[in-house]
Amino acid sequence: MMTTGVTVDLPKTKSTSVPGSDEPLSVTVKADGEVYIQNTKTEVASLGKKLQAILGEKKETRIFVRGDASADYGSIMKVIGEINGAGYSKVALLTDLSGQKQEP
Repeated sequence: MMTTGVTVDLPKTKSTSVPGSDEPLSVTVKADGEVYIQNTKTEVASLGKKLQAILGEKKETRIFVRGDASADYGSIMKVIGEINGAGYSKVALLTDLSGQKQEP
């Protein structure tokens, strides 16, 4: 599965990837709370409008939220809330499938 966007340290997990045939849109939340649609920085408050401008009425488009493992949980939930509020319900949180994060 190919997703593009800003580099973040995704949380580690042992779950499997989600199958799908359509190309998803990537929304990234960096550790400092900055939000990106693909590689374009955006404000959380304008996220819904920007998604509607990009996707139009394609409400079935999959949107992958890539939250840095160090990002504030509330920041990620605000992003998901904005996406849902714009009418997009196929939202998935991405994780690193390589397994659990190793302790130093």
